[in-house]
Amino acid sequence: MQRHPLRREILATHLTNALVNRVGCEFVHRLMEEEETDAQPGDIVRACIMARYVFDLDHVWSSIDALDNRVADDVQARMFVEVARLVERLALWFLRQFQSGAVAEGDVVALIARCRDASQRLASQWPTLLPSADLEALSERQRVLADAGVDSELAVRIASGEISAALLDIAEVASSSGRSLELVAGVYFELGMLLNYGWISEHAAALPVPTHWDMLARATALAELARLKRALTTSTLADADDASTPDALVEAWREKRAAQLDRYARLLADLRATGGASLSMLLVIVREMAALERA
Repeated sequence: MQRHPLRREILATHLTNALVNRVGCEFVHRLMEEEETDAQPGDIVRACIMARYVFDLDHVWSSIDALDNRVADDVQARMFVEVARLVERLALWFLRQFQSGAVAEGDVVALIARCRDASQRLASQWPTLLPSADLEALSERQRVLADAGVDSELAVRIASGEISAALLDIAEVASSSGRSLELVAGVYFELGMLLNYGWISEHAAALPVPTHWDMLARATALAELARLKRALTTSTLADADDASTPDALVEAWREKRAAQLDRYARLLADLRATGGASLSMLLVIVREMAALERA
């Protein structure tokens, strides 16, 4: 293949077909336009290939394919949609890492190795890593799939798609802080419960963006939110030692920022009381979260 005169064209055709078959023909355009990544098509395809390898998604897709005539068509379709959403989140993460300068071109192999190690080590440890509320939600999603005829291992992979993307952040924080993946994961998810990452991300993704500038503002806010999740986890781990537990570290971090967290909690309560969210509210929440980083 390396000596074939049309190797570039053959490879491009193969990757294009694979991407369109699995995530749809609009995927690259959407990441270029709607997510305001400023990435070129080749960058997006590369990010998708990295995501596919890190999370062994070829195996996941094949397992869903194998459910033909074993589960309802709509169940299979929903599973493919969930995996496509995971690919989009993962690809955006890799693109933002490159565009922010956090990862140099020469460090790609090491980045993939770190992320794959985190995926393989932590994906089987959800019961010990997740706070009770997140674990209950994961178990319920898994139960729905299992009741539909999906085997337990695949059901967990699909049900955990939304939280699996966090493993990339965890891998990077563990690498930069020198802490274990398990400790970093525990702190990351505990902070998520304290600061309501899930609710904020869900409503931010659902915000209407009628103009180009609204779209750009939302993308910028989401990118900053992603950065803050890593930064706050890193700051929480600053005083960790061999005997530290996630609960104790988060509690110590919380006590040092009691006043700022009270303000943050009131602001978030006001936002939730409105029953919805707006772009301006999202920007204010991100600003208040940034204040916690500086505290």
